[in-house]
Parts: sequence; C-alpha cells; structure tokens
Amino acid sequence: MNLNQDYLNWILNSSDIQPGLNVKINHTKFIAGYSHFITGYISDSDGVVSRFDINDINDGIISGDKSTTELYASHHGQLSDGKEVQDSIKKYINK
Repeated sequence: MNLNQDYLNWILNSSDIQPGLNVKINHTKFIAGYSHFITGYISDSDGVVSRFDINDINDGIISGDKSTTELYASHHGQLSDGKEVQDSIKKYINK
C-alpha cells in the first residue's frame, strides 16, 4: 500500500525535475492521449501521463525538430495499438 501512496505523491509533486532536461535529441515526437475515462469529463491525462508533464518534458529537451500528437479518447494503454498513432509515427519517421 505504501507504493500507491508514493506514486500518488510523485504524481502530485509540482516541484520535481522533469526527465530529459537539457538533453539534446535531433528529432522528438510525443504522443499524448486524453479522455474522459477516469473522471467522466475531458481530462489533461491519458490515465497515466498528464499533458502538463508531456509539455514540460518537451520544453526541457533541446531539439530542432519537435512534434506532439494529441489524440482524444485514447487511454495510455491503448495508444500503441491505435492506427492513428501508428500512422502518425510512420509519417514522422518518413518525412
């Protein structure tokens, strides 16, 4: 049970340093889902990762080519199986 509380504390911590800070990557693509699965209204999360975290991580990365795709009604666990996600990645890789 402590793990659940630790995870919740980590999620709610607004002073943590985001991963990727000042990392240099030539090309980056973030895929974010958001939905109403958890709360019943449109949320800022895919059920696991918040859109705020994605934006902060993206802002911290040094890259000349950044891209973000946001998909409504996409839960974190379903993102990799979605045709829209797969097409978006293929298009990004082949540009």
